[in-house]
Amino acid sequence: MIIAKLIRRLADKNLMFLFFLNAVFFWLSFTALRIFLIFANGFNHSLGLAGGLAVLFYGLIEDLIFVLPFFFALVLVSLAIGPRGLNLVGFKFWYVFICAFELLFLFAYFVDILFFSLAGSHAHLWTFNYLFQLKYFFSSIGGFLSFYSLLVFGLLFLLFIVVNYCLVVSLKNAGRFKPKLLGLFFSFILFFILNQTNQALVINDVLAEDLSNNLFVYIASTKDYYHCVAEAVTGNASGLQSAVFNNPLLRPESLPGGEVYLDDQYPLVKASPHVFCALNKEQAECRLDNDQDGYLLVQDCDDTNPQIHPGAFDQLNNGVDENCNGLDDAKPNVILIVLESFGAEYTQLNESADPEITPNFNSLLGQSLNFKNFYSNGVDTISSIASSLCSVYPYPDPASNEIYESGLDLLCLPNILQQFGYQTLEMQAGDLDFLNKPALFKKLGFQQFSGKKQFGNQDENKWGITDRQLFSEITKKLDQPADQPFFLTVYSLAVHHPFDLPEDDIVQQYVQDDFGNKILNLLHYTDQALGEFFEQNKNKDWFKNSIVLITADNGQPLGQRRIFNKGNFNHVFEENVWVPLVILGRPDLNGQRDTISSHIDITPTILDLLGIDVLNHFIGQSLIKPNLAYADSFVYSMSKFGKCMMALRQGDYKFISDLRQTYQFFYNLNSDRDEKHDLSGSMTDQLAGFKDKVFQTYLGTMHLFLQNRFWSSHYQQLMEQAIKN
Repeated sequence: MIIAKLIRRLADKNLMFLFFLNAVFFWLSFTALRIFLIFANGFNHSLGLAGGLAVLFYGLIEDLIFVLPFFFALVLVSLAIGPRGLNLVGFKFWYVFICAFELLFLFAYFVDILFFSLAGSHAHLWTFNYLFQLKYFFSSIGGFLSFYSLLVFGLLFLLFIVVNYCLVVSLKNAGRFKPKLLGLFFSFILFFILNQTNQALVINDVLAEDLSNNLFVYIASTKDYYHCVAEAVTGNASGLQSAVFNNPLLRPESLPGGEVYLDDQYPLVKASPHVFCALNKEQAECRLDNDQDGYLLVQDCDDTNPQIHPGAFDQLNNGVDENCNGLDDAKPNVILIVLESFGAEYTQLNESADPEITPNFNSLLGQSLNFKNFYSNGVDTISSIASSLCSVYPYPDPASNEIYESGLDLLCLPNILQQFGYQTLEMQAGDLDFLNKPALFKKLGFQQFSGKKQFGNQDENKWGITDRQLFSEITKKLDQPADQPFFLTVYSLAVHHPFDLPEDDIVQQYVQDDFGNKILNLLHYTDQALGEFFEQNKNKDWFKNSIVLITADNGQPLGQRRIFNKGNFNHVFEENVWVPLVILGRPDLNGQRDTISSHIDITPTILDLLGIDVLNHFIGQSLIKPNLAYADSFVYSMSKFGKCMMALRQGDYKFISDLRQTYQFFYNLNSDRDEKHDLSGSMTDQLAGFKDKVFQTYLGTMHLFLQNRFWSSHYQQLMEQAIKN
C-alpha cells in the first residue's frame, strides 16, 4: 500500500518517471520470463554460474533494445500534451493502448519460450506455417506446460496490469511535466549505441571456454534468428554453379565404375558406361567388347566381367544382374525402417553405451552389415526423407517440405523402383496431414501411404499411434497376398515430444525421474517393438525374401554437451547426427565397416543391392562397393533451424560452424567422440580446408535447389526409355 502511494505521488509529479517505471517493469518482465526459461528446461543444473550469468547479461541487452521503442512511443505521446494537444483523458487512452501492446509482446515472448522448450530454437516468421497444424502440438505443449509455468506467467501478467493501472489512475495533471525533444534524441542515441554494441559483442570471445561446451548460452540469451537461405545466395544463386564443380562433396572428379557426367547445366547427372551407351549407341567405344564374352558394351551391362552379359544365367538374390535385364531376377522386397531419434550413441555401435537400452537392435549387429560412422544429413524428419530417398543434401529452410512438393525435379528411389515393377509403400506412426505429407510422398513416387488416421486413430491431440501399433499394422499389410515385390519405408514415432511412454505393457528399463531416463525408456520401448516385429515375422516368406535396412532420422541429445535440446532441431554435434545403419537379409551382408557415410548413400546402396543401374543425379554412393577408404570418406550435415549450423567430417576430424561464421569448432573424433576438446585454435591450417569445403557445399546445394538443376523431365524420359529398352 505504501509502495503504491509512493508510485502515485512520483508519477503524478513526473511523467518521465512514469515512462521510466513502465519501461523498467516491462524490461524486468522479459528477464523474469528468461529466468523461467532456464529453470523450466532444467538448464540451471547444467549451465553453471558463468553460463547462467551470460544468458542473463546478453539477454538484458537484447531485451532493453526491444523495450526502448515502447518507451519512445510514450515520450512521443507525451509531447502532444498541452493546451492544443492531448488532454489527460486522451493521454491515458494512449498509455493504455501502448500497455496493451506491451502485454501482447510479453505473451508473444512467452509463446517463444514454449517454442524454444519444444523445438530448441526461437520462433520466427516461418513458424506461422504451423498455425494450421496446432492440433498436433497440443499434447506436446501440454508436456511442457506445468501448473507452475502457467501460474508464473499469469502472476506476471497480473502484476504488470496492476502496476500500470496504479500508474495511470494516479495522474491528476499530465501537463505538469513535458519532456523535451532533447531527451527523446538522447534516448534514441542510447538505443542506437546499445543495438550496435549488442551486434558487436561476440559471445564466444567473452566466454569461449563455456560456449565451446554450451551453445545454449548463445541461443537462449538472444532472440537472433535468420533463415539458412541467405539473402545474398537467394539473389545470386545463378552465379553459384562454380561451387558445384570440383567439389568432392557434390561432384567429385573421379567416379566409381567408370561413370561419367553428362551435362554441365545439370552437373550431377551421371551414367555408367552401359547406360551411357544405351543413350548413345553410335559412340565408337560402345561398339567394343572389352571382356571378350561376345557382347558389345552397348548390350553388356558390365563389359569388364565375362560372366555378366545378356546370355548369362542370373543367380538369384545376390544383388548382381548377370543377364543384363535391369536387375537381379529375384526381386527381393526392400524394407527401410527409420526409427525416430534413435541415435547410434545409445546402441552398441557406441562401445560405452548401456547394452540394456537397445538389446534387440544390438542383437542384429552380429547378423548384418553395419556402419559405425553413419550420419544424418539434417536434424529433422523431412531432411532425412529427402536425403535417404533422393540422395541429395537437404534444402536448408525450415519450410523445406514446400520446395520438395513444388516444381523441383528430383529422381527418388520409389519412382525408380516403380519402373521395375515394385509396389511402393510408406507407413508411419504419425499423421500424414502434418506438413501435407501426402503431396510429398506422391511426388517421391509412393503409390500408397498410411498414417495414424488410415490405421483408425482419430485422436487430434496425439502425434500418432505407438510403435507397437505401427509394426502390428505393417504385419497385417504385408501378410496380405501380393503379386509383386514391395518397397516399404517405415517411420516410427515413440522418441518424439511430448515424450510420453506408451502404455503398451512394456516394462520400464529406467526410473522415470528425469528427462534423460524418459528418453532412454522410449528408446528401449522402440527397441522392444522392433524386436517383436522381427520375431513375429522372421519365418514368413515375405520376410525371408526381404532386404531390411534400419536407420534413424536423427539423434536425441541428453545433455552430452549440456544441451537438453528437446526438439533436437538446433545443432549438428554427434548426439544429434550420429545414427545407426544396419543392412540384413543376405548371407554376404555381414561385418562392420568404419566408412564415414550418411543418409545420401542409402538410395545408391539399395539400387546396388538390387542390381539396378540407372541414369541418376545422386550425391551419395553405394556402401557395398569395395575400397571405400575411411580416411577419404566424408559426410556433410546441416541444421536448418536456429543458427544454421553446418558440419563436415572427414577421417578422424570434424568441423562445425554456423552460416555467418560467428563460431567454429574442430574436433578429433577418434580420441574425442564427445566433442569436448575444441582444436580450432591449434589446427588452423587443417581447419581452413574443412571450412572451405563446408561453405562451398552449402553454396553449391543452394544453386542446385534454387535453379532446379538436379534433374529434369528430359532426363526422366531418358531414364524410363533406357529401362524399357
